[in-house]
Amino acid sequence: MTIYEEIKKRFHRLSKGQRKVAQFIIDNPRTVSLHVAAEVGRQAGVSESTVIRFCYAMDLAGYTELQTMMKEYILQTEPTKSRAYGSNAKVKSIQKNASSLMNEDAKLITDTIQLIDDEQLAMAAKSVDEAQHIYVLATVATAPIAHWFIGTLEQLHPSVTLLHDSHTYAQSVQEFGPNSVLVVLALDKQATECTKLSESAQRKGVEVITIADTALSPLRTHSSYLFAMGTKQKSILNMTPVVMSFLHTLLQCTIAQNRRKYEQYQKEGVQEGKPELRLVTTFQ
Repeated sequence: MTIYEEIKKRFHRLSKGQRKVAQFIIDNPRTVSLHVAAEVGRQAGVSESTVIRFCYAMDLAGYTELQTMMKEYILQTEPTKSRAYGSNAKVKSIQKNASSLMNEDAKLITDTIQLIDDEQLAMAAKSVDEAQHIYVLATVATAPIAHWFIGTLEQLHPSVTLLHDSHTYAQSVQEFGPNSVLVVLALDKQATECTKLSESAQRKGVEVITIADTALSPLRTHSSYLFAMGTKQKSILNMTPVVMSFLHTLLQCTIAQNRRKYEQYQKEGVQEGKPELRLVTTFQ
């Protein structure tokens, strides 16, 4: 369900002022995506607080989440060249030119940048940096991405676990503690199966970082931080470069929290026979 469909579904339950906000959003999605709540309120003829109350009436965390959803909606509905990526005609044309394929990936990544809140990303990276144990939850479809992420994390952190079957789910719920972080890769229909584990993790004080295809993911109510990739209409194959780029960014932001610590851990790992991946500044 898109943000537009959600607004129309709840429209009759909104107050008169909130309905004015709803109609303005439907008519002016780009304005909402670009301007602060006060300006949207001014143009809609209501107060800033009415705009904020509208967000709460939509079960959103605030205006920032509304903006993220609007940006995602715009990216998914605008008739750009990248939206035709899956068509047979487009595939035939890009088969002749590798650079065109890579430019399509770059375009999707650039689009996704608009959906990422830098402050939320910094806080998520801080949580990963301070975690005593990091869990990564994946579905069958996202397992290849998760394996890369886990393999990289193991070069930076001493305690990392991949959750990919019911046995590890049950065992890990017992181990969850308030100093743990759960990273959820929720990019396909199977992601709804992750909801119960995410809910259990939050109840135990675990910071849950969800990477989802859409800001309207059912996991958003059980996430400390949710990052929408804006890839709901794309296949897992097309999503992969976008998600890998984001995970790489999350790792770099984590390293930036305490670069010296990660340099030392990497150095010790090489001395123990682990491969030198040069994830951080090369040491002497």
